[in-house]
Order: sequence, then C-alpha cells, then structure tokens
Amino acid sequence: MFVYQETVVEAVRCLLTGKDVRVVGPGGSGRSSILDAVVSGLEQLGNEAVVVRVPPVAVEQPGYVLSQLQLELGLAPGRGTLQERVDAVAAALRGKILALDDMHHADALSLRALGTALGASAGAGATLLCTELMGRHRDEELPPRWPEALLDVPPLGVGQATRLVSESLGGPVDPAVVVRILSESGGIARFLLAIAQSAREHGRLTLQDGAWRMVGPTLWHSDLVSVVDGYLAGLDGEVRAAVDFLARPGGCSLAEALEHFPEGVWERARQAGIVSLSELGGRYELQLRPPLLVKRIARDQLTVAEAARRIASGTPARAGAFSAFRKRDAKVMAQQFMEHRRRAAEAAFAAWQREKTLQNACRYLKGAIGEPSEAARVQEVFGTPQSGEADSPEGFEFTVRHAQWLRYVKHDAGAAEELLRRFAGKAPHRAASIAAAGAFMAVLGGDGINGSVPVDADPASSELAGLLHVVLSLLRGELGPAREFMANSGRYRGESAFLLAAALEPLLLFFDGDATAALDACREAREAALERYDGDTFFVLSFIAAVIFHYLDNSPSRRQMLEEALAVGRPRPLLAPLYGAALNHVAISAHYHARLSIRDSLLLESGQLAAEPGPFLGSGTDILAALSKHHDDPAALDAAIARSLRARRRKGYTLTAVHTGLVMLSLSAGPLAAEELGRAAEGMDIPAFNTAIGLAGRLWNSTPSEIRIWLEHRGTGQDAALLAALVAAKSRAALRDGDPELSRELGELAAGLVGGGSGVARLLPVSNPVPSLTPREVEISLLAGSLSNPDIAERLRLSPRTVENHIANALRKTGASDRSELNELVRRLAPLGI
Repeated sequence: MFVYQETVVEAVRCLLTGKDVRVVGPGGSGRSSILDAVVSGLEQLGNEAVVVRVPPVAVEQPGYVLSQLQLELGLAPGRGTLQERVDAVAAALRGKILALDDMHHADALSLRALGTALGASAGAGATLLCTELMGRHRDEELPPRWPEALLDVPPLGVGQATRLVSESLGGPVDPAVVVRILSESGGIARFLLAIAQSAREHGRLTLQDGAWRMVGPTLWHSDLVSVVDGYLAGLDGEVRAAVDFLARPGGCSLAEALEHFPEGVWERARQAGIVSLSELGGRYELQLRPPLLVKRIARDQLTVAEAARRIASGTPARAGAFSAFRKRDAKVMAQQFMEHRRRAAEAAFAAWQREKTLQNACRYLKGAIGEPSEAARVQEVFGTPQSGEADSPEGFEFTVRHAQWLRYVKHDAGAAEELLRRFAGKAPHRAASIAAAGAFMAVLGGDGINGSVPVDADPASSELAGLLHVVLSLLRGELGPAREFMANSGRYRGESAFLLAAALEPLLLFFDGDATAALDACREAREAALERYDGDTFFVLSFIAAVIFHYLDNSPSRRQMLEEALAVGRPRPLLAPLYGAALNHVAISAHYHARLSIRDSLLLESGQLAAEPGPFLGSGTDILAALSKHHDDPAALDAAIARSLRARRRKGYTLTAVHTGLVMLSLSAGPLAAEELGRAAEGMDIPAFNTAIGLAGRLWNSTPSEIRIWLEHRGTGQDAALLAALVAAKSRAALRDGDPELSRELGELAAGLVGGGSGVARLLPVSNPVPSLTPREVEISLLAGSLSNPDIAERLRLSPRTVENHIANALRKTGASDRSELNELVRRLAPLGI
C-alpha cells in the first residue's frame, strides 16, 4: 500500500543487508499488505521469497506451519523425523527469504523448528520477514536473531487516510468526511476502508459537487458487524473478556479495571491498540477504542433497561479525557471533538425543540452550522419562525449566523448580503454592527478590503466594528491597532474578541521576530483551548503554529500542526476560508511530494470554501494551480506567482501578499515575483520579514559577495532558515539557467546562513550522481518534465499510481523540490551513469 511506502522501503533495505524484519501493528492495520509489497519489491530485485500465511486455527495444530512451508518449498510434508524435516527445510531455504504472515497464530512446534532451520541456513543468507499482532510476540518459541529490525506499522494520518478513502470510493472526498471516518476507525486501515465502502453502498455517502459527502448523521450500517467481529476474533480470550467489560460503562478508572482483570491483560489490550490509558485530574482511566468497536459491542450489551437504571441512579455519562491530546494523537483528538460536538448539538437541539426561541436557536447553531450530520436540523431551524424580538442581540446573532450559513455552506453570497441588508432596515440602531459583520464575511471570503468594505468605520460604533478595524489594519501590515487592542482587550466581551486576542498574542510576537516566544504562546493557548473543547481557537492557533514552523523550516512540526488543526473538524462558518487555506497547505505539500490524488482532492474542497485569493497564507487556489500548470516552465511560473501577489496586494491583503511572496520565492525564485514582493512591502515594517524582503530583491541585482556583506551588516536571527531558503532557490535557478559557478557560490552562502543545517541541504542543487535511483525511476524522471502521470503511465504501460510512487521515491532520494527540478537533475546526471 502506498501509504506505507516508507515502511516497505525500509523493510526491503534491511532484508537486502541480511537483517531479519518483524512488522508489528494492531489488527487491521495493514501488516499483510506491507508484507505483500515487500515481497513484490524483493522479487522485482531478483530475490526469491517464500510466503506462508498463518490462519488462526494453526495455533491449535502442532506442525501446521512447518507442513505449509514444506509445501511451498516443494517438499513432501510429514515425511521423515522432525529433525529430517528441519534439515530439508534449512537446505531449501538457503539464499531465500521466508515471509511469515501473522506469525502470532503459528503453532509452537513449527516456530521452534523454524528457529532451528533458519539458524542452520543463516550462513547462506536465509532471512526472515514476518508480521505480528501488536502485543502477541512469540519470542520464546522463535527467538529474535541478530541483526533484526523491528518495524512498527505507522498510524494513518489525514493525508494517508484521504488517499485510501479516495481510491476506495473512486473520487475526491470531503475532508470532513475523511476526518470522520479516520476518527471512527481509529486509524485502522481495515476499518477505514470498510466504513467508506459500506457508507457508499448504503447511501450514507453521496457524490455531490465532485466529492463524496455525508448524507445523514451516521456512517454506521449493520454490515460492519461482521468486519468488527472478525477483528475481535483475533483477540485472545482474556483480552476479549476485558474488552466486553470495558464496553459496558464506556470507560472506567484503572483501579476499577484492575479489580476485574490483571495488569497483564490490560497491557496486552493497550498494546493491541484497542484500549487507551489517559490521565484526567489525577485519575487514570481506561477507554475502549476505536469508536467502531465500541458501537459494535454496545449494540449487544447496553439495553434500554440498563440505560434507564443508570439514569434513575443519577450515573452521569462519562466525559472524554484530554490527556491523549498531549501526545498529539490526531485520531483520538478527532474522536473527542466529534463526540463533544455531537453531544452538545443533541442537547442544544432538544432545548430548541422544547422552546423555539431566538436564544435557543443561536445556542444550537453556534456549534451545528457546517457539521454534515446536522445539515437537516440546521435547515429546519432557519426555516422555523423563532419567538423573540428580531432586533434584539439574539435576533442580530441569529441573522448573522444565517448569513454565514448562506455564504459558506450554501455558497450564496448574494442571499447573505440581502439578508443583512433587510435586517439593517428593520434595526437601524444596529447598522454599524451589521456593516461590520458583512465586511468580515467579505474580507475573509476574498472580496478584498478595497471597495465596499467600511475601512474607515468608527471603531467605537460597536464592538464588532472595533474588531474589524483591528483586523483590517493588520491585513494592511499595520501593527499599531493590534497592539492597542491587546493592551485593552479586557474591555471586550464577545467570543470573536476572545478568539482575536488568542490569535494576536502569538502573531505579534512572531511579527516582532521572536518565533520561539510565539510558539510558546501558541502552545499554552492550545492546551487551554483543548481543556474547554474550544475547537475554533485550537484550530486557529494550530494554523498559526504551522506558519511559524514553516518560517523556521521545521517541516515535521508544521505537518503535525496542520494535521491536528484539520483533525478537530471545521471551525465556525466565518473561519471556513481559513480551513480552506489549511487544506491548501496540505495540498501544496502533497504536490511537492508528487501525491497528486491527495492534492486534487484537497484542492477541490478548498476551492469550494475559498477559491479566491484571500487574507490568509494559503488562501485561494491560484497558487497551487500555478504550481501544477507551470511546474516545468520557470518563467511562466514566475509570472503566475507575480500575478497572484498582485491580486492580493490590490485587494488590500498587503501582509498576506508579502508573506506569500516570501514563501513562494523560497520555493521557486523569479525576478517578476521578487519585484511584485517589493511593491507589496513598500512602507511595511515587520521585523520578522524585513531582512528577507530586502534579500529577495538583492538576489537579482547583486553578486554573492555583495549579498554576503549586506547580510553580515544586517545580521540574522530566527529568520536564518527563510533567508537560506531564498538563497537556495536562487542557486537552483542559476544552475537551471546555465551558471554553475553562481549556483555554487550561492549554495555555499545558503549553507553558511544556517551552518549547513536546518534542512538546507535538500534545498540546494545536487552536484553528484545518485546511484540509489532504480532504472525505472530514472526513466520516469526523464519523462516527468514534459508528461503528466497518466501520460507516462500510458506510454510505459503502468498504472498512474505506480508512476506516482516512482516519482515520490525519486524526489525523496534526490532531495529535489518538485518534478521539474527532478527532471533537470536526472537529465544532468543520466550521462554519468545514474
């Protein structure tokens, strides 16, 4: 499976160097698929592998696995004494690789025999590849041999889950659906695919606007019972009994659990990935996971009578524990937030049904708008007359939420504007707040600051107008109003003011050049947001942290922040464009790693949320469209990036134009984009960006020695990684333009800025052959400069997925930033015998 490609590559590498390999993971995690991919890779390289699948019944049949291995080796099973059979297997295994799938099911006699056979054939290069269920190792029967590599099946993230679900359904998938399936499945590949396929077959998912989206509140269908039961059948008896016990209360304290089952049973359940241990308020709790497993067991065990008894006794429903968040488990996080939103929506909707007031409607709509499972109820609430004064604060809030729903969920900006216009006519005393609410939607939605937005509205006319003034000033690159707001934020009371203050604290630290302090502020505020289930604040702070980590060239942390941001689900409708920007960040990363199906799926969804260039880094689909269309034409790409920056500058998104320009110039240097960046930055004073802005212009009209002197005079700080990336991009451009000497000098300058670290090596042109590329990777890389993946696949009679895999491997091995650079590199090195 492509999502486990790194594990497959590492396993093949270890086996080729004589190491045994054990692949360990929870049930349904894809261990067998990894084994098949490893065997296929070995055979393509001319190595012979013998595969034995071990069924669960084997453990009760002594000698079963040994007999199956004899059959696979062409030997007569059962003939001769045990020692003679072992000797024959040892001789037949010499020079081969034994692939043993689900070794935890094997009988003890066979494992001891295999240990002897492998030991006898080790000198001739016989190696073992096996898969094991987490927590079910068989080291006593088949002791590990040195050297051995133990590879854990990596958990599925949002990107991998998107690819698997998209391929399973045969088309792009709404990211909200992916997150829902990921949380329900606990990241277990078998469950993830089963949920997706079952939901499609039974109408829980429908193809709408080019993507698969949820229909109704649940993805569960009874045909998933057999899938879960098959999974449970693989557990040993004690663990299954413990799981049944834990499913009844939905979780219990560790002390209570230990009264019923010993510590070793719970530890085996935890290692198997079906029980999690968390800490809350000094108390340790055990929780059953994933949700799909809980649903299956609960269907058999929790009766109406039992539920009624609990209600009568006053036993409260257990709240989810947040300690798992501290490990940043995106699947657990998604599950916790989804469950909290579900409970809150159920309670709020029930209150509205009892009393259909504007206040109750607003309480429900606050957390329900944008939730796929609440779509029908939201429509019902907006279509029902509410009791209360229309021009009251509740009436204003209801109208604003209705307008946001029309614009960001129904994608009808005209209807949203008309609704606000009508309300302003009925409540003229709220005209300033209505104007500010409309302006917020227009600005965040990509309409721009210039034009109808009241940029000079009196900040004192309403709290919302005051917040608008701060946001607009910040987008123009003016930090003064933001600093003033933070100094007086205590006088504001609304949730929007609270969210703005939480975002501005790290942003101002970052813009002042102290990225480390900004990350500390993000970290503390994120923890607080998790404790109160504040998904909006957590999402915004995660996005800000991702931007800062990008500035510091910390790619793993950036990816983690984006994954956590997307895991909590969509924020309120007003922040939908920011959600689209986060999707674009992930899509751009997928583009540069040649994961085109993930890129296109995310691009489709972000295009619906915020297609136009907007106020956030990553807003708008134009940047990714330019990268996709002009990946092999640097001049055209430079012109396209310049147009994108100009569009943001003309809309008044000055700060975003500058930040976007710096990011794009660090990926692909170009004089037109550098010139447009200079126009956007005129008069701006943002300490974090000032040196980088000056450097971007000088790279096109100064020598490396002049640039070096200028940088020494200016000094570098936490912006060193960004400066190095800008210089490295110009170094690559110089090599592409036929000036290797200039490229070399700039490369040395870039390496010197960060002491050769911070990942700068992967940004610089490669000057030596890369013998690790396979002939097929070379062949595909040479075609990648002029042909698309489908075209290459058709020419070479391969599948598009195989082409995509080869390009991704070649990018990883060479360190090239995109397929165009990969093509240039391979063309240059091919004559050298790459």
